[in-house]
Amino acid sequence: MRFFFICTFIFIILFFKGCTISNKPIYLDNSSLNLNALQNTKKQDFIFNEKVKALFFVTYLNNLRNDFKSDKKEYFLIGAYLPDEEEQGFLKHSYTLSLNNNKSNKIKLIDKNNQFLKSIALKNKWTTYYILQFPTLKNVYDLNVKVSHFIYGNLIFKFVK
Repeated sequence: MRFFFICTFIFIILFFKGCTISNKPIYLDNSSLNLNALQNTKKQDFIFNEKVKALFFVTYLNNLRNDFKSDKKEYFLIGAYLPDEEEQGFLKHSYTLSLNNNKSNKIKLIDKNNQFLKSIALKNKWTTYYILQFPTLKNVYDLNVKVSHFIYGNLIFKFVK
């Protein structure tokens, strides 16, 4: 009988402990770099016939990192994940990018193990990342990165200098 009361008591304690709200803090890295990266990152998806065809992540780097601050160039980190494609890389699958209707000067593939990617918000292990360089647009403060596909349409990512 004593064993039954002890087991019941332990069960009740564990049951109510499992139903209470934990006071354990949730770890969020609130460093200024991560918060700034989150503010300068946008995500959108191409959806066709109710199926996600591509996920795009765009981060404006000029506002984020000192090594990308420039009056002559605009830098963006573009991440693309194509769930239906065995070979990743959006340029191989008829996607085009432009900044206010201007093409990129330079596109550089970033290795997934690069330390640079650790400071970027909204990333995942399946995404392929590129740094795109565009010429600076004089007297323009609204930056629109357009990702286009001839079947799926356009995505517009809006940033402010």
